[in-house]
Amino acid sequence: MPRPAKSSNDGDEYVLPTFVSCELSDAEKAEIRGNLLDPDKILDTLAELAADGYKTTISYDQRSDCVAAFLTALPSQRTNGGKALSSRGPSAHGALTVLFYKHFTKLKENWAANAKAAAKDTWG
Repeated sequence: MPRPAKSSNDGDEYVLPTFVSCELSDAEKAEIRGNLLDPDKILDTLAELAADGYKTTISYDQRSDCVAAFLTALPSQRTNGGKALSSRGPSAHGALTVLFYKHFTKLKENWAANAKAAAKDTWG
C-alpha cells in the first residue's frame, strides 16, 4: 500500500524541495539531441551526484507521454540544498542527458545563482 505524502502536520521536519526553473532554447535542445551522453558516462555521473548529496529520480510522465528525470539536492548539499531540477525526454537516456546538461552546462552546478524564473504574466 502506498504511503501518503507527508504534510507539515506529521510531526517531522520534511520539506518539499523548491523547483528551479531552467528553460532551454531551441538551439540547446538541438545540441542535446545530437549529443546524447554515453551510457557509461551517465552511470558515472549518477554515482558522482549521489556522492555529492543529490538524489536522482526517473519516472514516466503519462500526461506528456515522455520520461521525466529529477535531480533533488538533499538539504545537506552545500550549493543547491533543498532545491530540485527537472527534465524531460523521449527516453530515460534522453531525459538524463537533458538533466545533466541543465545541471553542469546551463546552470554550472549553482542553480540559484544562474537560474532565471520564467517570465510570468500578471493575469491568469
